[in-house]
Amino acid sequence: MTERIFNAAMELIVEDGQGSCSIEAIAAKSGVAKPTIYRRYSKGHEIALAALERGLSVVSVPNSGYLQADLRAMIAVMVDGFLRADGVRFLSTMVVEEKRHLELLAIVWQRWIWPRQRLIKEVLTRGRWRGELRPGINLDVATTVIRGAAVDKGLTAWPGMIGSLAV
Repeated sequence: MTERIFNAAMELIVEDGQGSCSIEAIAAKSGVAKPTIYRRYSKGHEIALAALERGLSVVSVPNSGYLQADLRAMIAVMVDGFLRADGVRFLSTMVVEEKRHLELLAIVWQRWIWPRQRLIKEVLTRGRWRGELRPGINLDVATTVIRGAAVDKGLTAWPGMIGSLAV
């Protein structure tokens, strides 16, 4: 039942935007009664976030002893989770609807983007301690660049993205 609820919420957001993700719409699409859904959630976007969070669980921090291997492993897991959870389409919708749903976008940053940024910085910090990075490198900037590369990798790996960019 939870799976049907989560799938319905994600489909609604991806198809019609965040505004279409009401409890009523989720109930209709999922076939689950509204009272059953209301017992767990008070708003449709809470369901969408829970659904996305399930697919984007926090990544474990690899520690092979080599910075490059750890970063590659972490980014591969992040991209895989991003693609499996339909995260590309969900986050694209959130960016488009940013002004109407600032609170939802803030939650996306708090729950997924910043925690992953902290994990990347942890891996970089270990690499610095092992002498794999120059001492003067700004870890905050490096972390942001790596996070951007992971997002770029996720976008270019998403099958629908290349076709949608064609002119």
